[in-house]
Amino acid sequence: MASYALDDEGKLTLRTGPSTEEPFTAAQLAAMPQGLISPFSAEILRSYNPALCGLPHWARLKIQAHNGLKAYFKQHGLLLISDWALLRHSSGKRVREACERHLRSTSSVEAVRELHARYLPLYDQALKEHKARTGKAAGWQPTLADARELDSERDPFDTIALLKSIATAIRQYLTGSTTQSLDQAAEAGRDPVDPRSLPQSDSDGVDRAELQGLIDAALQRAMDQHMPQVLSAGGKNIDLLRCLWAGWAVGLTNRPLAERCGTTPGTISKAMRPTEHATAIATTAAIELKRHEAFASCGASVEAAERLVGALRNHLLEPEREGDIAPLRHWVQAHLSQA
Repeated sequence: MASYALDDEGKLTLRTGPSTEEPFTAAQLAAMPQGLISPFSAEILRSYNPALCGLPHWARLKIQAHNGLKAYFKQHGLLLISDWALLRHSSGKRVREACERHLRSTSSVEAVRELHARYLPLYDQALKEHKARTGKAAGWQPTLADARELDSERDPFDTIALLKSIATAIRQYLTGSTTQSLDQAAEAGRDPVDPRSLPQSDSDGVDRAELQGLIDAALQRAMDQHMPQVLSAGGKNIDLLRCLWAGWAVGLTNRPLAERCGTTPGTISKAMRPTEHATAIATTAAIELKRHEAFASCGASVEAAERLVGALRNHLLEPEREGDIAPLRHWVQAHLSQA
């Protein structure tokens, strides 16, 4: 996704032809024709209407609507649409064909099609009410009351589960993907590895100690690459930044940390952002780990990759045992003591 969105190479110019460029200015953007222009960030700005939504949300919508990106994701078994919207925008014919091929349920295909037919008008009305209530076009999910309205004779939890199963079948039908869902992968023992709950061994004979060693080494390299820049980026406030990180490393919370460094709690969150930095470190480490066979399953889907990053981030910020020092705090302590 980043390769589509960040294609401007840091230049302050717009490509107007195979070998011609113009200054990246609002006037030049307005003068360019409708349609995709390059770089893609220029297309986002050219088409942005502040009356519709904020710029970050608009950028996300434009990126997700990019045909090349959608084709790439579809090739890898990913559709950027919720289960509930996917059901709404699927015809009865598509539902029948998808369920005949991929649905795992005791319900007949005809019963499934009837449920889907009842779902369509309910979705339209519920989404309309959701937009009026929240001002958002996304985020709606069926309630138990909705499920009872769809099928009064079935347990509402079972109805919602069946709808999700239909959506999964449609995804498989549209993408041709045989990639398992996260739940199926977990049942098969291929859940992303959580550093705090490693198995004793995996099917390839890699034991807990070796897995932990791979994780620790990847995180160490990522911290060595990322954190020195963070701790030296304070400019005129470098002394304050070092004071804050030193206090954070020994476990001080915001209020005593602010008192120690002569600042306010609000300044601390803006100056440090440890969770954001932990996420960046975890992402770098996850990219390295996925090259190893023991972590190959974590590259099977976007969700699996995100769960690996989340597990690594939590490992960085939380000690494994009570009384231990979290890895990121320990790294900051060691770095500052050597400086």
